Amino acid sequence: MIRNRVAPFDLPKVKPEHRLGVFSRFEDLVVARIKELTANGSKPDLERARFFRFLLDRVDPEAYGRLQEEQLSAPVFSADNRTLKYLDPIRWFESKLALAHSVGLPERQPLRLLDIGAGPGHFPVAAEFYGHVVTGADLPAGDPRRLDQGDLFGRLCSLFGIKCVPLEVLAFSPLPDLGEPYDAVTALLVKFSAHADGTLWGLDEWGFFLRDVRDNVLKPGGDLILKLNNGMITDAVWQYLATRATGADPKSKLVRFDRLSQLSLD
Repeated sequence: MIRNRVAPFDLPKVKPEHRLGVFSRFEDLVVARIKELTANGSKPDLERARFFRFLLDRVDPEAYGRLQEEQLSAPVFSADNRTLKYLDPIRWFESKLALAHSVGLPERQPLRLLDIGAGPGHFPVAAEFYGHVVTGADLPAGDPRRLDQGDLFGRLCSLFGIKCVPLEVLAFSPLPDLGEPYDAVTALLVKFSAHADGTLWGLDEWGFFLRDVRDNVLKPGGDLILKLNNGMITDAVWQYLATRATGADPKSKLVRFDRLSQLSLD
C-alpha cells in the first residue's frame, strides 16, 4: 500500500506521471517498486530492484518526508514551480540508471567522477551504486539562475549523501581548483553554454572549455562525457564536438571524449 505523505492537490506545471511520486511516502514508493521489479524477474529489473534496496539503505525516509512537506507548503510552495517534479524518486532514478548504462558506468572500474550540473543528485547516486565516487557541482545556492526554490536540489543531494560543491561555468573562464584531478567528468543536459545575454557559445568558447577540462580537471587519459540540449548548441558547435569526440549520437546528443588528453581539440 502506498500512502500519501502530503494530501495531493493540483500541480498545473508538473506532469501527471510525477503526481504519485511527489505526494507519496518515500519508503512506500520504493518498497512497492522493489516488489514489482522483483516479480518481473528480468535481469534489468532485478538490477533496478538492487538499486532501490541500495537507496533504502542510503536515504532517511522521515527526512525525505519532511522535505516534501516543506516544499509542498506555503511559503516555499509555488504552483508554478516545475522543480517539484524532482520529489518523485522512482521516475528520476530509473531514468538516471538508464543514463548511467548509456555512458558505460556499470562496466567501468571505480572512477573518481565530477558531475557538472548535478541538480537534485539523481545521476550521482546512480553512479555511486555502480561503485564510483562522485562529486556533484552546480551553481551556488541562492543564485538566481538556479531552478529550485528553497534550495530543493541542495537539500536532495544532502539527503542522498552526495557531496556537492558550488561551481559556475563561464565562457573563457578557467574552472576553479577542484583539488585532485578526476578520472572522468560528466556534464549531462548542459545548460551553461550560453552567455548572460542568451547568445549561445561558439567554437572558441567550447574549445576553451574542452582544453580547460583536459588540462586542469582531468587526470591524463581521463574522460569527458557530455549530454547536450538541442536548444543550447548551434549546428556548427555540434559538428565541432562530434568530429573531435570518440563517440557522438546525433539523436540523443550524447558525446564522449575518451582519453581526452590524446584527442585533437584544434
